[in-house]
Amino acid sequence: MKFHSAVRPCFIRQAHALGLAVGGLLIFVFGTAAAGFSGEWEAQFVFGRGPRPCEMEGELAILWTDVGWDVEGVFQFERSTWAQLDVETSVELDSIGFSWSTRWDAIDRRFERLTLETWAEREGIEIDADFDLYETRCWTDLRAQCDLGPCEIDVKARLGASKSFSFDFYRLDVSVSSEIRGTPADVEARWTAKNGFEWVEVEAVVSPLQKLPGMEIEVETRLTRTGREGSFEPVLEAWGACEWGSNSLELYSEIAMDDVLSVGGWLIVGMTGETAWENGWASARVSFGPTWNKKVVGAKEYGAALGLGYEGEGLRNRQVSIEAWAYAIDPSDAPPWDRTRLVIAIHLTSSWMIAVTVAWADGSVAETALDVELEW
Repeated sequence: MKFHSAVRPCFIRQAHALGLAVGGLLIFVFGTAAAGFSGEWEAQFVFGRGPRPCEMEGELAILWTDVGWDVEGVFQFERSTWAQLDVETSVELDSIGFSWSTRWDAIDRRFERLTLETWAEREGIEIDADFDLYETRCWTDLRAQCDLGPCEIDVKARLGASKSFSFDFYRLDVSVSSEIRGTPADVEARWTAKNGFEWVEVEAVVSPLQKLPGMEIEVETRLTRTGREGSFEPVLEAWGACEWGSNSLELYSEIAMDDVLSVGGWLIVGMTGETAWENGWASARVSFGPTWNKKVVGAKEYGAALGLGYEGEGLRNRQVSIEAWAYAIDPSDAPPWDRTRLVIAIHLTSSWMIAVTVAWADGSVAETALDVELEW
């Protein structure tokens, strides 16, 4: 492959800079490990996505622990550049804890956020207070959780509605989780300073047939307040799952309701099916509405996906996993597929993993990436 005379030196300089950065990170990692620190390094090297031949993204976390004390530093990297640093110190004594953390924006060279948090737990009641200080405003989050046996109550309040240095009311979320005759049910509601009551959501998981214990249906409905009249627009979502051994089928549906007691129509919005065998698996996912792509397919840009995978031992008894996925924007047009992706991951040791990802689109390689995960 030949490079233009002006492109080749640029490529060499960028590759040399990236190599120095990675080398410096590795020296830092081994140095902290030798000093008795623990940590984790997750990095992704992407080739052919932007103007640079290679870009690095990821984070490096360093943790020091002593009796009752934890100090952690997390370095964030974006586009091969150090983007931000999070430092957190926490101490916990019996049932009371306190933490202090700050975020440094390395690009703008300024402190972005300062956080103070304290928490306490006693006799099934947990209380948490979180104060976030920014350059132009502050947030205060208060939370109380209570376990009453048959039900659990979670109350979260946020102060700072005026987006300045104030403690006026902004938002209140209340959720209650319980089990009624063996059926888990959750109720959650929200109030805000701007609109007052905004919505209430009810979610339950039921097993309709005792002869099919592997079948479950999750029902979710939300009543939302709109306009000054306080009208309600209820939407009912249902999700059903059925399992037979290593096979499963999931059905997503949406029920339009004219009012609280009147059903306007029923619509199937997505389906997924999975099967597994000794060292492999297969998955098929179809979404019939763009708003459901993310939940059903896992990617908001695509309406259908087909996947195959293998997990087992490779050379020298190292764990190897292989995944192949094909995506289509419109389910009715698949195949052909709009994008395909192949991922090969190798666990070199129990704490070191590398993975290679290659994506194809429009008949050519769209992106190549190398992922590295290291723990010590």
